[in-house]
Amino acid sequence: MKRIFPLILCTLLFLFASVCTAAQQTPDASDKEITKVIEDFWTALGNFDAESMKQTFDWPVSIVESSVTATKNQRVLTSPSELDKEFQGQRPKSGHSEFYGTKLSHFNVQMQNSTLALVTYTATVPVATNTDAYRQGTFSAIAIVRRSLLWEHAWKIIFITVPK
Repeated sequence: MKRIFPLILCTLLFLFASVCTAAQQTPDASDKEITKVIEDFWTALGNFDAESMKQTFDWPVSIVESSVTATKNQRVLTSPSELDKEFQGQRPKSGHSEFYGTKLSHFNVQMQNSTLALVTYTATVPVATNTDAYRQGTFSAIAIVRRSLLWEHAWKIIFITVPK
């Protein structure tokens, strides 16, 4: 009996630790964290808020303008100061960009590994700002996010597409 008790105790401790670890890193929890950083990006973009947008990025970050027919204005920003340059002198009168009020839906998170995910989703741009390419107001978007050790293990965007 004296030999079995330590074995049972070790087994129970191992199972308890495994359950705690699994509860902390469930796929649903990661999916929510991942979709939240993408939603935060679109809110910041709509509000024309560079400071909030910086909080969603890991550097360098690629931003690609895409339409049904072409891809234009691929940007690779290597630092927050480069994002500041993109926002200089462009402040709209309303204080919001043409993406203000964009609704996101149909998220599909594909984990590549524990620190990298590919996300596809639909962005519905407000009707008043639609271009000819997006008469329906919808845009199929892509984002790649990674869990960064530099940002307290938070998910950050390293690649994202926006409508042209």
